[in-house]
Amino acid sequence: MGLVLTGGSPRYITPDEAGDFIAGYCIVNDMHTCEMFSRSDIKWNADWIAKHSPTFKPVGPFVVPKPFFDTLDGFQIQLKVNGEIKQDWPANDMIFTPEDYVAYASERLPILAGDLVMTGSPPGNGGVHGQFLKAGDTLDVEITGLGRQRNRLVAEQTTRTPHFGLPPFE
Repeated sequence: MGLVLTGGSPRYITPDEAGDFIAGYCIVNDMHTCEMFSRSDIKWNADWIAKHSPTFKPVGPFVVPKPFFDTLDGFQIQLKVNGEIKQDWPANDMIFTPEDYVAYASERLPILAGDLVMTGSPPGNGGVHGQFLKAGDTLDVEITGLGRQRNRLVAEQTTRTPHFGLPPFE
């Protein structure tokens, strides 16, 4: 789930204040290639670059303004890969609230209008299943009240090769 921020907040806001700086909610598919860019020297085992490939982080289909989405109760987050449910979890069962995320972000950087904060994934990502996405897979993401997305994975088409190389595949 994504939070679209209003901006204009002071630095170091509290979770009680943070809700005033959430403009709306949307779907964001937080895709990454952790199997290609794993690291053993950090807690989450994935390098930051794993989350920033072209076409990753599809957003939408729209943003629901906060006044129309005032509670996470009754909202379900669901992800299907090729029609098979991989994630199906209540949005109100997150470790941190949306307000916690925004308050934490305000301690690290200024909150600007249009900033997008992602709240993380429910249980059931590819690492849990030992199944990673590949070209030809179709992802369907749905969050109650926020719509649904469908994305088909395609292999990158290029005649160029990386200067620094890709990590070895095992």
